[in-house]
Amino acid sequence: MPKKPDMWPCAQADMFQVREAGWLLGSLKEIVATSVFEPLFGRRELHVSKDGFTLQRPTTGGRQQAPHDHYDQGGHKFGLQCIQASIALTDQEADDGCFQVWPRSHLYHQEMLQAGPDRGDFVALNAAQREYLNSKGVQAKRVPVKRGTVILWRSDVVHCGAPPLGKRDNFRAVAYICCLPAALTPPAMYEQKAEAFRQLHTGSHWPCQEVWFKRGRPNLKPYFRAAGGKHDVHMTARLRQLYGLDRYDDEDVLPRGQDGDNEGQEGVAEAEVRTGRR
Repeated sequence: MPKKPDMWPCAQADMFQVREAGWLLGSLKEIVATSVFEPLFGRRELHVSKDGFTLQRPTTGGRQQAPHDHYDQGGHKFGLQCIQASIALTDQEADDGCFQVWPRSHLYHQEMLQAGPDRGDFVALNAAQREYLNSKGVQAKRVPVKRGTVILWRSDVVHCGAPPLGKRDNFRAVAYICCLPAALTPPAMYEQKAEAFRQLHTGSHWPCQEVWFKRGRPNLKPYFRAAGGKHDVHMTARLRQLYGLDRYDDEDVLPRGQDGDNEGQEGVAEAEVRTGRR
């Protein structure tokens, strides 16, 4: 008997980064920007990412997924550059799919990545790198959470979505939201942000850059209806500012390169975080 095709509309078993996923959950992005990132950075003038989200199905205990432990910050950036957030939309036990982190792995980020070739900002760990971290007493830790829990982590910390262990009956649903001060967005990036809105591209976690995921299966219908070339994404005035579609009245642009990659700048976000803590 031929195997039935899996109609799950994403390339991975749990990550949704296609079908305009980055433009969903707008109201949640406003809440997280206000309640989490504004106090963190001490300012309202923020830009938000267009991440996708995770929806992991219950498992039968058959095929096991290998964890994809990775850095979300390449070797050309060092220090505290970005703080990411995940928001649990369901309860997640330790043996369910859940967040996995390697505490203190940021201490070895520069050492492990700077000597190798530039592989962009998504750098998956290989077996030798895992072994090296273990030799330093750095080990992976699964983090069970309750619905509504917000997890914050540095982009130079190794992490991943840990796969379920054995047969699990629970779904795992997670939203990914990241904010950085609008001052870190180069002026040349605003036109790309407008293009991302026109095409409803889903991007990476970096709000100050525009790195878009490929659309995937072209035969899938778009999520947002289009009429006369326009789509019906719900957009408040605050969301337009967060997405960089409308500028803030007063944006202090920090001295930096025009490509938005922070290359060679140590801890660009660190001073911003310290400011928010004063």
